[in-house]
Amino acid sequence: MGSILAATGIVGLYASKVRYLIVHFYILTLFYFIVFLFIWQAFNSIKEAKEKNNEQIEQKKSQDDSTAGSGTGETKKDASWFSWVGKKNFYEGGFEDKMDRSEAARILGVRESASAQRIKAAHRRILMLNHPDTGGSTFIASKINEAKELLLKDKK
Repeated sequence: MGSILAATGIVGLYASKVRYLIVHFYILTLFYFIVFLFIWQAFNSIKEAKEKNNEQIEQKKSQDDSTAGSGTGETKKDASWFSWVGKKNFYEGGFEDKMDRSEAARILGVRESASAQRIKAAHRRILMLNHPDTGGSTFIASKINEAKELLLKDKK
């Protein structure tokens, strides 16, 4: 019977269709495999990006927690924007043996070329805060008075 089919050409036709189907099956399988690889790679890159983003968020949170301002709820962002509020630049260091005009101006918080009225107002304000009768130091009060006298000496 196979010889009859072969003689009529039916087997050759059937074989070519089978080969055609097998080739197309392999091509489609390869195509779907490549599509699967691209999708898998895309999902992995999205997953890695999310993990990296979460790590950055955690690092920022830990930095904000570590730089928070002494229990006041102040974060790093708040510290950079509002660091100037309520803070003044203070001179670090002790008094010199002999007071000069620049030290006297620093003590009273005025410029060396300040007017007599401004020097007297600064002296009054600072001495009221540091007066010995209200618990201030006599040494600091004497330095405040000395600074006033030194700055007013040239103004008279």
